[in-house]
Amino acid sequence: MNRIARCAYVLCGLLALATAAAASGDLGSVPIVVNLGSFHNAQEAIDARKSVNWAVQEGADTIICTEALAAKELHDYLCKMVGVHPLNFEVFPIVDDDDAPTTAILVGNIKSNKQVAARAAELGLTPESMPTASQSYRIVSAPKANPPVVILAGGDRIGTLYAAYEFLERQGIRWYGPGVVNENVPRIDRFKLAELDVTDAPKFLTRGFWAWEDRGTTECLEWMGRNRINLWTVEQSDPEAYKMRGIRLNCGSHFNQSFFVPINGEYPYYVPEYPATKGRPADPYKRGDYPKTKKQKGIPTYKQIHPEWYTWRDGKRVFYQDYDQGFNICESNMDAMNELMKNTITALQTRWKNADSINWWVYDGWDPWCHCDQCEALGKHTDRNLRWIYLFSKELKKAQADGRIQRNITIEFLCYNDMVEPPTRPIPADFDYENCLPTFFPIERCYVHPFNDGACSEFNRKRYYNNLITWSDLWQGKFIIGEYYNVSRYKNMPLVLDHSMRVDIPFYYSIKARYMHYMHPCTRNWGTRSLTNYHFSKQLWNPEMDVDAMLNDYFAGRYGKAAGPMREFYDTLRDAMSNQSAIRYSFRDRLTSGTAELFTEKHMQLKTTHYDPSTTDGLVYDDGPDWEEIMGDMVKCRAQLDRVKKMSLPDNIRARIAEDEGLFIYADTTYKLFDRVIACQMAITDKRMDDARKAYREAVYYGELLRADITSTKFGSAHSTSPNGYTASGMDPILKRMKKQLDL
Repeated sequence: MNRIARCAYVLCGLLALATAAAASGDLGSVPIVVNLGSFHNAQEAIDARKSVNWAVQEGADTIICTEALAAKELHDYLCKMVGVHPLNFEVFPIVDDDDAPTTAILVGNIKSNKQVAARAAELGLTPESMPTASQSYRIVSAPKANPPVVILAGGDRIGTLYAAYEFLERQGIRWYGPGVVNENVPRIDRFKLAELDVTDAPKFLTRGFWAWEDRGTTECLEWMGRNRINLWTVEQSDPEAYKMRGIRLNCGSHFNQSFFVPINGEYPYYVPEYPATKGRPADPYKRGDYPKTKKQKGIPTYKQIHPEWYTWRDGKRVFYQDYDQGFNICESNMDAMNELMKNTITALQTRWKNADSINWWVYDGWDPWCHCDQCEALGKHTDRNLRWIYLFSKELKKAQADGRIQRNITIEFLCYNDMVEPPTRPIPADFDYENCLPTFFPIERCYVHPFNDGACSEFNRKRYYNNLITWSDLWQGKFIIGEYYNVSRYKNMPLVLDHSMRVDIPFYYSIKARYMHYMHPCTRNWGTRSLTNYHFSKQLWNPEMDVDAMLNDYFAGRYGKAAGPMREFYDTLRDAMSNQSAIRYSFRDRLTSGTAELFTEKHMQLKTTHYDPSTTDGLVYDDGPDWEEIMGDMVKCRAQLDRVKKMSLPDNIRARIAEDEGLFIYADTTYKLFDRVIACQMAITDKRMDDARKAYREAVYYGELLRADITSTKFGSAHSTSPNGYTASGMDPILKRMKKQLDL
C-alpha cells in the first residue's frame, strides 16, 4: 500500500465533517499529518529508534522518529480529551504527508513536512519567519483559513516535539508528575480550533537532572519530555528513547580516574619483565619506576608499572582511589595525563557513544590534588583544573578531526569546593569557551534566602555569591549552574523551593548562565517535590515567567477544590523545610560531635529569635526559621493536611495528596527524632540524666518509626538514598554514643 492509499481510507469520512465545521472552528476530529518516511505508521517509526544514528542531530531518520512521536502524543491526548481510547486511530488518525485531508494538524516544518511547505505561502509563513534555532518552534492555528489548519513547526525536530506539547498545554493538559495519576486531561465533546500564532524558544539551553546511574523509569522519562526537561545520564538503558525526545545525555563524573587510570587495573601494554603481557600493544610511555631485571609473573597493574603517575603527599607516593573519592594523578606527568585522556576518548567512542557532554571532573572532596613540586608550580587548584580542561579539549578536537568521534561533545568542569574561586592565571588565548563550560556548584548553600540575597552573610554571601559574580565577569563564555534541590545529605526530604527559585533562576540567567541542572532527583514518589520539578521546567524555559500565575494554575489543576488549603500547607511546609542546609550540615555535625554549643548560627537558634535590621542598610541578616518555629510549623502542616483529608475529593486528587502526606510523615518523624536527640544532648550537658534518658527513649521510638519507612528514602541517586528513614537521618552513631553516656 503506497502512502496516498495509506491515508486515503481516513479522508472520505472526515472531509464532509471538516468542510461543514470550518466556519465555526468546531472540528470534531481531524487527521494529524506527519512525514512517516518508509514507515507504515507512527508507532513503527518510534519503535525504529534503536536503528537511528542519533549522533546526527538532524538526519532524515532522527527527524522522522521524533516527529512521529510528536504526532503520536497529539493523537493520544486529543483522543483522551474527547473520551476515545488512544488505540482508536479512526479518531485523530495519523497520516503521511504525501497527501493531506482538507483540514489537518500538520506536524513538522517547511523542510520536513510537504503539507507545511504547501500551505506556508498561503498563510504568510515565509522561510525567514520560521524558527531555525534548536528547540525553537512556531505554532500557527488558523480556524478561519480555507481549509482550517494547525501547523506545529520546529526549528529542528526537537522544536517540533516541543510545539506539540505546547499545543496540548494550551488545550488545558498538564503533566504535574510521572504517571497517569499526575496528569490532567480536560474532557470535551468536540475539538475546537482557536486562532493562535506563537513563536517561542528556551532561554536556558539545557534544563535538566544530573544523574549517573541507570535508574530512570518510563513514566519519569515521559514527564521529562512533555515538560521539556532535556538532560539525563548516558548510563540509562534505552538511551535512544531519551535521544528521540531531545534529551541530552551526559557522562563522566568524579570517578573518571578510577575508570581510566585505575591503580589496581591491568596495565594494557607490553612490559618485557612481565612475559604474560606478550602480544599486548607496545608501551607508548617512558619506562616507569618498576624493577627492570627480574622476571615477574602475571599481568601487572598501573600502580606496579607507573607508581610515579600517582599522588605525591607528605614526602611519598600515596595510592588512594575509591570510585569517586581519591587523590588525583600527578597531573604534571604528561604520560599519566595522556593515558587518562586516551582512555576517556575511547570510552566516548564505545561505552559513552551516545554522550552529548562529559563531566571532566577530578575526585570529589577538598584538595584531592598532587602535592609534588611540579604540580604545585601549576598554580592554585582552579588554575590546575582549567589546565585539565584545556589539555582534554585539545585531545577531543584531535579525535573529532581525524574522525574517531563524529559528534560535538561539550566538556563540563567544576567550580566547586576548592575550585569555586576564579582562576588567577591567564587562560590560553585559544581556550574553547563555546564547548568548555564551567559548572558552578554552591553545595551547602542556604535555601532560606534566595542566592543573591544580601542578608545571607553566614552562607550564600560568605562563600558563593562573590565568587559567582567574579566568574561571570571574567568568563568569556556561558556557564552552567548545578543546584542541590535534593543534595545527598537532604535524603529526599520534601523541600518547597518556589520562593528561592523564582528569584534565583532569573538572577542566574542575568549573569550568563545558560545551562542548569540539579543533582540526585528522584524518579518516583515525588509528592510535594512535584512542584519543584514542574516549576523548574517552566522557569528555565522562561526565567521571566509569571510565577504566581503558574502557581495558581498548578494548585487549581493538581488539587481542585482543595487548592486553597493545599497552598497553605505548602507555604507552611516551605518555612519548615527551608533551613535544611543548616540542619543537615553544620548542625548535625555538632550533634554528632556531642558539643555543648549546638545552636551557634544566627540562621537557626533553639528558641524563636528575630533580629533588628542593620542600621546602615536596613537588612535583617541571617534570620531563618528557628528550631521552635520549625517544630511549630510541622504541627500546623499536620492540621492542614487533616482538614484536607476530610474533604470530598476525586480519587486522583486524593492519591496526589496521599503521596504528599507520605513524604510529610517522613519529614515530620525525622524532625521529631532530631528534636528528641537535641533534648537528650542538652540534658546530658546540663547533667539532667533522668530527662536525658526520657528524651533518649522518645528518640528511639521515632527512630523505629523511621526504620519502618523504606519508601521515602528510595528513588534518588545512590548518594541521596538510604535503606530506610532512620539510616537517612544520620542519628544512629549519635544515639549509640548517648546510650553509652546514659549507661543504658
